[in-house]
Amino acid sequence: RLKVWEKTTASSRVHRSRRLKDEDIPVPTPGDTRKDAGLQPGAATIGRDPKREKENIIDFVAKKREMFLVQMSLNVKRQEILKLDEKTRMKEQALNKSQQMLEEDVTRFDTFLQANDAKAHKAMKVAEEKTKEKQERMQKIKQMKQQISAIQSEISKNKEQKEECIKYKEFLDKLTPQEWKDKQIDLKKERRRKRREDYVNSRTAKINKRMQGDLDGEDKSLQEELEQRQRRGRRGKKEEEEVTQLQSASEKRKKQIRKRFQGELDRVDAEYHSEDSGEEMPPYFVEPKQLLDIFTAKEESNLFLIQNSQETEQALEEINQKFKDTRQVLDAKAEFLKQ
Repeated sequence: RLKVWEKTTASSRVHRSRRLKDEDIPVPTPGDTRKDAGLQPGAATIGRDPKREKENIIDFVAKKREMFLVQMSLNVKRQEILKLDEKTRMKEQALNKSQQMLEEDVTRFDTFLQANDAKAHKAMKVAEEKTKEKQERMQKIKQMKQQISAIQSEISKNKEQKEECIKYKEFLDKLTPQEWKDKQIDLKKERRRKRREDYVNSRTAKINKRMQGDLDGEDKSLQEELEQRQRRGRRGKKEEEEVTQLQSASEKRKKQIRKRFQGELDRVDAEYHSEDSGEEMPPYFVEPKQLLDIFTAKEESNLFLIQNSQETEQALEEINQKFKDTRQVLDAKAEFLKQ
């Protein structure tokens, strides 16, 4: 069976049939009396078969219809192909977009992993540093505790020594002569009085200096005023009265200045606040010989007192013995008298 493009139509077959050309038609002569002498040109062509032409037209229409159907099917398939191509292109675009998104996600994930690794590394480094710092601090705390224990031990030792020194000081204060204590008290009072006197004198000197400065300034201003009047050269009773008024006003201002500063001088003594210097009474015993002398004197005094005590005890025993003997004698006499 022939393919569609190999088949021919009735029209093409008609055109393929051989036709007579005009030059092939014999030219009639005047004397030619043939039957077809009066025919027109081309009348001598091969005669057409109407039935065959009809069959050719039907076949041609069928072929055209078949070609149209084929063309329509081809167009439909082309449209389907175009649609499939569009879908393929869209799917490729979607796939490319998905691939791009996937690559971006992978990149972001890699970046996240790198950042997470960096954070983890940094956190581990910080943890190691903190652990090292903690160990160092624990070591410092341990050392400080040891130092605190040593200091507390030293403090306890110093407290004991202080208490012992206080006892010795109290003992030495008891041995210190009262006359020397009274003398030190008088010296302390004298130092306190001297500090007060120095403060008062210092404040008084400053106030007097300020007062004298104000008075000198007043005198200077009065002198300048008088010199200006003298340079003007005016003389007369009115001028003398004005000078007298100026001098009187100056004296009044001087009195006010003295009165004001006198009030400050009167308050100087009340402004002083007595403060103890904080100095303790110096020790009486500065050399061991002093203490040895006191001990020797006390020892001699104690020996004398011990000796007197022993003699007194001996005398008391003798008196008690005499009292017993006398009582026995008296009891015997009383017994005798009762009989």
